[in-house]
Amino acid sequence: KSLRSQMNPHFAFNTLYAIQNEIKKSPQKASDFLLKFSRLFQLILENSTHNFIQLEDELDALEQYLQLVLYRFPEKFTYQIELIELERDEFIFIPPMLIQPFVENAIVHGFEEIDHPGNLKITLQEKQNLLECCIHDNGKWQEKENKGEKTRTSSTILISEYLKKHTKKSIQYTFSNQGTKVTFWIPFKTFNDD
Repeated sequence: KSLRSQMNPHFAFNTLYAIQNEIKKSPQKASDFLLKFSRLFQLILENSTHNFIQLEDELDALEQYLQLVLYRFPEKFTYQIELIELERDEFIFIPPMLIQPFVENAIVHGFEEIDHPGNLKITLQEKQNLLECCIHDNGKWQEKENKGEKTRTSSTILISEYLKKHTKKSIQYTFSNQGTKVTFWIPFKTFNDD
C-alpha cells in the first residue's frame, strides 16, 4: 500500500504541466498528449488494484509510459525491451509497478544534459525462480557524494525494501563509462490467485 501511494506523483505533475504548456501552442497536440496520459493512468490504476498482474500487462504499462515520454521528448532516447527465454504472453505474474520507477530514474537523471543519443535497454529473464530485471542506460549518473550510489526516489527506496524482503537480494548498481546498469530480482508466480 505504501508503494502504491508513492506511484510517481512528480511524473503525473510534470505530464500535466507539459500538457498545460502545450495547450496554447498546439491544442491538438495537447489533446493527443492528454489522451495518452489518461490511458496510461487508467492502466496504472487498474494494475495497482492487484497484488500480481501478468507480465504482459506490466510491459504494456511500461511501454505506454515510454511512448508518453517520447511524445514529449521525441529525440531524447531510444529503448528496447528484451525477454530472454520468455514469451511476452507467458503465464508469469509479478507485483505491479516495480520496473517503471527505475526506468523513469534512468530517463530523468541518466539522460539529463547528455550530448549523445540516449539508449535504454531493459532485459528480463528467469533466474533461480526469480525474474531478473536489468535496466541499462548510456547516460550520465550523478552519484551521491561519499555514498557511491545513484540518487533514488522514495518509490525506488520502498521497492528496494520490498524486494529485499521477498527475494533476500539487494538491488545492484553498476557504474561505468558506458552508463549505469541497475539489476534487481522480482518474485513471480505461474498462476494468479489474486
